[in-house]
Amino acid sequence: MVLDFYEPGNPWRFLIHQYQSGLILTHDVASRFGRPVRSKADIDEGLRQNQLCLITIASGPTGTSVYFDAKSKRTLPGFKISLADLSGQLLIGSSAVRPESWSGEIHGLAIYPKKFEPEDVADSYRRWIEGKVTSTDNVFAKYMFTEGTGTIVHDTGSTQSDLFIPKIYRVPHHSFLRLPWYEFYPTSDYLSDVVNNVAGFIPFGFLLYLLPSTSERRHPILYTILIGAIFSLSIEVMQAFVPQRDSGTTDIITNTLGTAVGVLLARSTVVRSLFERFRADWLTRACPEEKY
Repeated sequence: MVLDFYEPGNPWRFLIHQYQSGLILTHDVASRFGRPVRSKADIDEGLRQNQLCLITIASGPTGTSVYFDAKSKRTLPGFKISLADLSGQLLIGSSAVRPESWSGEIHGLAIYPKKFEPEDVADSYRRWIEGKVTSTDNVFAKYMFTEGTGTIVHDTGSTQSDLFIPKIYRVPHHSFLRLPWYEFYPTSDYLSDVVNNVAGFIPFGFLLYLLPSTSERRHPILYTILIGAIFSLSIEVMQAFVPQRDSGTTDIITNTLGTAVGVLLARSTVVRSLFERFRADWLTRACPEEKY
C-alpha cells in the first residue's frame, strides 16, 4: 500500500497500491445498502527500479487522468475522486486496517485543491525536478521528507497536518471481527479462501466427534460444532493483535461449517467403518504383538 486515506465509515475510500511496475487505484463509494461499491483502475507498467518517478493523479467531474513524469499514462472517465475523498487520516507506506506494508521511497507528496490540466502537470513536473515547489503553490498538504531525523514529517501546506513515524510497525485500525458482507468480494481468491477454511476444519470436526469424551455426551453433534465455533472465534480474536493477519467473522462461519461437515462424515456408516478399519490396520502394524 503506497497511500491510504482512512475514515471509520469507509476505510477503503481511496487507496494507491503498487503492483510490480504499475499502480492500482481503488475507490470505495458508500451505497444505500451499507456495503461500499468499489471502483478499481489498473495503471500498467511505468515504474522503474531505483529510479524516481513523479506520479500525478488529476481528478475532476469528467474523470481521472494519471501521469508518470508528466507523460499521460491513462485516462479513467468513470473514476472520480473528490476533495472529500482525500480527508480523514492519511497513511503512507501501509494500510490503515490491513497488513499491507510497502517497500519503497517517497521523496515528496502534495495534494492540490484543483484538477490539473496537462499544462499544469508539465509545469508542476518541471518545478518538482528543479526543487522549486514552495508553500505558495496553493497546496492543501505538502510533504518534502527533508527532515532527515526524528519522528515527524512536517506539512508545509495549508492544512498543517504533520505525519507521525512510529518506532514499531503496527496496523493503526486493525480489523476486529469484521462482518461477512464487508469481507465479501466476488473474486477467485475469496472463493479459494472460503473452500480452504471449510476443508481445513473437516478433519477437526471428524476426529473430535469420534473421541469418546465427545461421543458419550448427551448432545455430541451440538457439542462438537460448538467447540469448532469457539475455537475459530478464539483464533480470529487473537489475529486482531497480529499485524500480518485479518480478523473477520467469515472464517468463523466457514470453519464452523467445516466442523459440521466433519461431524456428518463421522456419523456416516460407510465413512466410519472405513476409518475404524484404517485405525485397526494402523494399530496392527504399530503393535504387531497386540490383537485388535
